[in-house]
Amino acid sequence: MCDYTVLLQDKGDDVEIDEARLWPWVGILRASSKSGNHGVCMGSFSIWFASLFFSVFIYSFAGAATVSIPNIGTFEAPGEYTPLSREEIKIPYRRGRPPTFAIGTKNRTTMISYEIRAMTVPAEQLPEVKSTVETTMAQSLPGLVWKKTDIVKMQGRSWLYFEHVSPGPDYDTHNIFLWIPLAAKSLFLNFTCPKDDFPKMKPVFQRSIQSVFLNAP
Repeated sequence: MCDYTVLLQDKGDDVEIDEARLWPWVGILRASSKSGNHGVCMGSFSIWFASLFFSVFIYSFAGAATVSIPNIGTFEAPGEYTPLSREEIKIPYRRGRPPTFAIGTKNRTTMISYEIRAMTVPAEQLPEVKSTVETTMAQSLPGLVWKKTDIVKMQGRSWLYFEHVSPGPDYDTHNIFLWIPLAAKSLFLNFTCPKDDFPKMKPVFQRSIQSVFLNAP
């Protein structure tokens, strides 16, 4: 299991991207992009189990679920999605650190997950980080096709937005990753589904992204 540390090196008055330290995080993206191409063992799981191991509470209302990210904020997800157990989450992430929490469809081909890391990026460094991620991802994942990369503004904050299609042995996956720098940490959100399902999942993912509410500085 990798120990993911900060992506920036302090060079006196300058801050530079440490590409060597960026690679483990890219590994998370690679594992996430392949998650739709692996069978996931279905096991018994309960909301109590999710609360115990992930400190996440889900409230169902009007066909939606509000996922609470402890000390960070909330976002909404489809009400029919169910939390993955720790065993299920580990399967697509055997080579890297699994996300803190994941929720998905019954067959686990479509998932939304998040990870909190003790790293942050100054706003002025976001363009450089964005460029580095684009380059390293393209080099490390043959066949990757970028759909969109951007720095978006939401809730007065600048977020890194990465969207791509990656090949797999069973089917291609369409992935959206959001990197949300906070004052002393970063929130990573991942939305993934089979490529052929993305046209119908796009508005679902967009609503979930637009529902993100942050109460952390």
